[in-house]
Amino acid sequence: SISRNNYEHLFMTWEMIRELSLIDNVMIGSHSNIHNNLKLFKAEDLINDLMSSKIKIEEKINLKVSYLAIPYGDKSSFSEREIILAKNIGYKKIFTTDPNIFKRNKDFKDCLIIDRLCTRAKCNNRVIIFARLFIKSIINVYSGFNNHNL
Repeated sequence: SISRNNYEHLFMTWEMIRELSLIDNVMIGSHSNIHNNLKLFKAEDLINDLMSSKIKIEEKINLKVSYLAIPYGDKSSFSEREIILAKNIGYKKIFTTDPNIFKRNKDFKDCLIIDRLCTRAKCNNRVIIFARLFIKSIINVYSGFNNHNL
C-alpha cells in the first residue's frame, strides 16, 4: 500500500507557509490535526485537536490563526456545538462547504460562518461553481442579505 509519507516531498514546508503568510491577501488557517469529522469527537478531544492545530501553526508562522476550515465541511461534519467550541478557542471565521448562503449567524455575531467551495470531484461542476460565485457576488453587493461579509 502507498503511504502518505511517500508524498511528503510534495507538501509545503513551514518556511514556504511562513513566506505565504506575509502576503497581504493570504490568510493561513487551521484544518484540524487529524482531519476527522468534528461531530465524532468528544468535546474535550475536539478542543484539544483544534487548539493544538491552532497553536502549532501560530508557533510556526509567528502569527495569530483565526480561521478554521471544517474538515469535509458539510452539514454532517459539524453542528452548533463544533462552531461554539471553535469560537471559544479563538477562531473568528469558520469555513464550511454548506451551500446555504442565506443562513443567518444570529448566535455567532463575532464569529462568521463562511461557505467555501467544495473540492470533491463530484462537486466541481463548473456551472454550479459559476452560479454559486455569481449569486454570492450579487448578495455581497446587497450586504443586508448576506451574513458572511466575504
